Amino acid sequence: MVHRNRMRLMATCVLAICVMLPLFHGSGGAQLFGRVGDPRWHIKFSDRDGLFPLTGLEYGEPDGLSFTSMYVHVLSYSDTTESFSSFAASLSPGVRGIRLKAGYWFARPALDLMLLVHVDAVALHAWRAPMSPAVANKTYVGVEARPQILPLYLAVGYYWPIGSRGEGVEPFLGLHVGFGF
Repeated sequence: MVHRNRMRLMATCVLAICVMLPLFHGSGGAQLFGRVGDPRWHIKFSDRDGLFPLTGLEYGEPDGLSFTSMYVHVLSYSDTTESFSSFAASLSPGVRGIRLKAGYWFARPALDLMLLVHVDAVALHAWRAPMSPAVANKTYVGVEARPQILPLYLAVGYYWPIGSRGEGVEPFLGLHVGFGF
């Protein structure tokens, strides 16, 4: 049973990487939004607004394996440096929980890489938390920071419980590792 679950997890990761890999082909991901030329990867509402149905696959605590969908509104974009700043709202449903995030997103090219940083306010609901610091069926609010070098990222967040006074529910630190943008 454990072997079968590991195989499913590996197959899901490989599939997601194969689906998202064409997003990062080219100039280090610099064509991320203002120059996304391939309409298959997003729904473009205007020159500054778009919805990306699949932007990442990640694993972390407490929500386990999850994927991310993101709405992006570009605040500023520089053609000369290919840097940009954006408002981003995302939804990350996972095996053991779900996160809804909204925050600021900025990117700067460095060498031949694109460096991105997300700073988000987060609402998290954990519905299953067998080996997690989160309590099952509880909602948390928090803040996350996610530095990344395309296509890999690491997200660190701190989450506080909502409406759990006197129940022994403590705030906790969460960590996510992912692939995407």
